[in-house]
Amino acid sequence: MKLIFTACFLFLLFLQSEAQTDSVQMIPVQVDTLQLKKGFYTSYEEYMSNSPSITLAFETDVYRVSKNDSTIVSAKYHLLDSSGKVKGIWGFCDGENVFVKYGRILGHQFWKLQCPGPNPYLFFKDKMLVAVGPPVMALATLAITASLPPSYEVLLINKSGKVKNPTKKNMRSILADTPELLTAFKNIKVLYDTMVVKYLKLYNETKK
Repeated sequence: MKLIFTACFLFLLFLQSEAQTDSVQMIPVQVDTLQLKKGFYTSYEEYMSNSPSITLAFETDVYRVSKNDSTIVSAKYHLLDSSGKVKGIWGFCDGENVFVKYGRILGHQFWKLQCPGPNPYLFFKDKMLVAVGPPVMALATLAITASLPPSYEVLLINKSGKVKNPTKKNMRSILADTPELLTAFKNIKVLYDTMVVKYLKLYNETKK
């Protein structure tokens, strides 16, 4: 009789232990949203790891498409302790937006990455920008709800962290590790900027 009682007690204890284990496993895990760190990136790899190695104090002036379009396209930074520039950088982050160094005729400026991820895109224009205002948080979305800024080029960040034209070859290179997107992309006959934006957003969304 004592043996039967002991066996029943151990069995009930086992069930209670299993129930506790199940309850622990069902607790949802809260994943913190990545907070961009403010500072200067000396390389694409620092951008990828969210670890700017130069953390001098600075302020940012952002440039928008126009007074009627609040899309941030570019920025300049001002060091608080001097009037100099930080040399040898890939880009910088103001804590909300990331700006990558790129220029052609008028010298280097810093252009905003328009979506998060390893291979985002930017809006580029050779002419001087005039719309200025305080920085705001850009919300990433898969939906293309607004038209692209007029007279701006769409450029992309390739696998090496360089700013490139979104040719079909460069796009296929980026989408190569996402077979479904690559297959759909190959069916495109004419590559418009809206399609470049769509596929880069979709691609970067898969890398979150």
